[in-house]
Amino acid sequence: MPDDIQCPGVTVATARTLRLLASSTPPLWGVRLPAIPQSWVPKSPTDVLEYALDPVRWLADSGDVLDQVTATVPDQVSDADLTVLWAAKMNGMAVVCLGGGQPGTTVPVQVSLKTVSGRQHTERVFVVINADSSAQPVTPGPTLPDGSPVPPNAIRLPDGSILTTDDNRPLLLA
Repeated sequence: MPDDIQCPGVTVATARTLRLLASSTPPLWGVRLPAIPQSWVPKSPTDVLEYALDPVRWLADSGDVLDQVTATVPDQVSDADLTVLWAAKMNGMAVVCLGGGQPGTTVPVQVSLKTVSGRQHTERVFVVINADSSAQPVTPGPTLPDGSPVPPNAIRLPDGSILTTDDNRPLLLA
């Protein structure tokens, strides 16, 4: 399956894109190397920005491509906390749109990836929320009737409805 279909109008800044880390050598049998924490660039509480993970090294030489992307922010207690507005595969990358956040905090985002061949990986990425403005409630983006977020690369039918799979996931230009 091709993974180079481009999403017109959606570009994540390279400053907000991280390469998904992959070991260049096979691990020693029975030895688990410590995880290397990754952090996206800081954001203001009022920013609504896309952040990306590029899986090119993780999937190198596998012939596999991303199929599904989900993301969560654990332990949200307020409507002004860091919020995942949507997560999707775009331009071959895992893209997460984040809004809100409490000033002066560092928040983990759990990004789960699944490939066409069934590979799965969850990456924990941290986001520092600058203290340059006060927290504001996050305005949710468009959603399906069941509350699922609709990313900007969802396929819209002429009547404005979103084309979905049998399990109610939006079909994407990805």
